[in-house]
Amino acid sequence: MADPKKIWIELVRKDADSGEGVSTRISKCIEVQEGDTGQQIRDNIIQTCNLCNLNNIVLKLRNHRGSIIPITGHLSQNSVTRPYMLEVVNVHQNIQAQPRSVKIKSYNETTKEKILDIISRIEKLEATAPTLNDRRNARINNEMFVCFIR
Repeated sequence: MADPKKIWIELVRKDADSGEGVSTRISKCIEVQEGDTGQQIRDNIIQTCNLCNLNNIVLKLRNHRGSIIPITGHLSQNSVTRPYMLEVVNVHQNIQAQPRSVKIKSYNETTKEKILDIISRIEKLEATAPTLNDRRNARINNEMFVCFIR
């Protein structure tokens, strides 16, 4: 079996915040096997970081760019200088209800816009219609002339 990978994480405790935005940061090293499941790695993290007695917590693992990455056995090995950030938050801690911002148009407004669009397209076609007949006749004459020369 392959050697275990050493994964460095920087623990950011946002669940224990005093409300002033100050969070506790602790660096830890865990060992991950290639075949470990996400739940096994999560349990290993909880034991290593001494989070055993906490209920209703969410673990968010972020890479050095701040993107959330899945906790799986396919995590790439990193160094102590570029650890993964592990945020420990309460369930629904960062979710704030936002008022509904999508404005849905009524049926009347949608139908009116469609009719106005069709009318404007018809007006454009009618404006070019006199020239269409002339252009068609010129093209026919041109093709007849080319065929007559041959």
